Amino acid sequence: MRKLIFILPLAMLLAVAPAEAKKKNRTIAFESPSYPPKELAAMHDSIVHEGYRLALKEQLAWTAEDVFYANCNRQNMMQGSLISGVFPIFSDIFFNLDTRQCIYEVKINVENGEVLGFDSIRPLSEKELAKIKLQDRLYNVIYGLDIEIQEPPQGCSFNFDWLDVGENRFRVYGIMGCSTPHVIPWGNDFSYDCDSLGNVLDQRKYHHSLILTPTVIDGKKVTLVSHSHTELHPLISATDIAIFMLYSEDLNEFTVLSGGVYYRYNKQSNRIDIVDNPGKPNK
Repeated sequence: MRKLIFILPLAMLLAVAPAEAKKKNRTIAFESPSYPPKELAAMHDSIVHEGYRLALKEQLAWTAEDVFYANCNRQNMMQGSLISGVFPIFSDIFFNLDTRQCIYEVKINVENGEVLGFDSIRPLSEKELAKIKLQDRLYNVIYGLDIEIQEPPQGCSFNFDWLDVGENRFRVYGIMGCSTPHVIPWGNDFSYDCDSLGNVLDQRKYHHSLILTPTVIDGKKVTLVSHSHTELHPLISATDIAIFMLYSEDLNEFTVLSGGVYYRYNKQSNRIDIVDNPGKPNK
């Protein structure tokens, strides 16, 4: 499971009411969505793309942190980490701001799977320092949000990632990390958009509760998984797709029921479709 690394302590974030995992079982007649087909297709493409970016950021952090904790003997010096790069080559630096130094760096090529750790101390560049300060401002906004955040249950914790979404706009995601095997930790997720000064531009909560979905029951692999959305966020979300990519194991697809419509994301085709028979897997 990913270890949380932040510039600022986030213990305050967890001082809230316990989570309640709720699952709604509803039977509603199939209805056409209210979005025009072309608009809906464009929205789905955008959601899939952002879900991939979010999952990639998480996977990069997991991989780099595993290398860091396994190989670096200066863990007590580490105050935070910063991921940067352009596809397919990324780096994750682990830094100490008191000394303004990088204490360890991991380079990852996501195309060929090559992972290299560099155990060396060097000064942080001005560009790295500026990006670290930006990350600091973005994460600090969490404390002033008007979003209900539930305490994760045992085996789960919050992971935070931010994406540059253009035009001086940055999106910070809070999603669940889970160390319990064979579980997809959907829900208890949110995001907010900020400018580079940390001014909140938008905020959203995607699910009302945490939805822990097993991928194995009584030793047998689950073949279909699904959950429901409210009218507030009816479509499959980028967080849905990212969590599925990270925790789905052998599963290839999932469905979301919203307003009588079944939306299905298929990992093999990497697309979202509307289906009238959610119980029939897409081959």
